[in-house]
Amino acid sequence: MRIDKIADELELLQAEKNSGRGVSCVRTAVVYLRRGDVEKAVACCHNEWDKIRNYPDIADFVIDHVIGSDPDRSSVK
Repeated sequence: MRIDKIADELELLQAEKNSGRGVSCVRTAVVYLRRGDVEKAVACCHNEWDKIRNYPDIADFVIDHVIGSDPDRSSVK
């Protein structure tokens, strides 16, 4: 999936949450994706994972299309 399509889908997913107010940390990741700065988007998702994981549909999408693995199951070596 192209970066712009990932950003579009994330934006739609987050906009439905919190009575239409959205999820600010996901909006931040979307901004980075739209700029083409995937590394910052990935870092943002890792840093804000404690919030993102509260939205299972967004978390699954982020794992599948942005970060590639579940931070809760990753082991630090």
